[in-house]
Amino acid sequence: MEAWRAVDTQGLRCRSEAEAVEQVMALVRRKGAQRVLLEGEETPLFQALAEALARMGVTVLGGVLPHQEEPRRERWRRWATAEVGITGVVAAFADTGSLWIAGGPGRRRAASLLPPVHIALVRRAQVYPSLSAWIQAARERGDLARWLEQSSALIAITGPSRTADIEQTLTLGVHGPRELYAFLVG
Repeated sequence: MEAWRAVDTQGLRCRSEAEAVEQVMALVRRKGAQRVLLEGEETPLFQALAEALARMGVTVLGGVLPHQEEPRRERWRRWATAEVGITGVVAAFADTGSLWIAGGPGRRRAASLLPPVHIALVRRAQVYPSLSAWIQAARERGDLARWLEQSSALIAITGPSRTADIEQTLTLGVHGPRELYAFLVG
């Protein structure tokens, strides 16, 4: 939580998946979001989120709800209208506050990059002291090769998007989300 605060990530502890769903719904309401881009992770947590968002009248883009096939360009145009993106993570690192997001089958990088607000759901077991500790643990479990083979990309996120390209003035949200929330689940 301290590392997240240091990089302008708003961290929130949730004791259970049910509490995480409630907290996500509350944040979506506070933001007034009508469209949410949901990563396609097929887990009970993401299914519960998709269903709760739909019940609330929010349009779920992507995600685990049934959707029609459409041309890629049209899909990206639709996804770009999302006000909030929700993803899981591969890992989170306590020393830097960084989150690792994976692209690949069932995982949409766009949910962490396109919307102005990104919510990352981090399970306690996914938090490691550092990148090197995660690499060592993933190697020992045999997960490292699987992540590298199955992922189209691994994205390191350390706080909201920021740049000082224009006249050396710090600007948030130019190359990604202006706001980053990390919900620690469990």
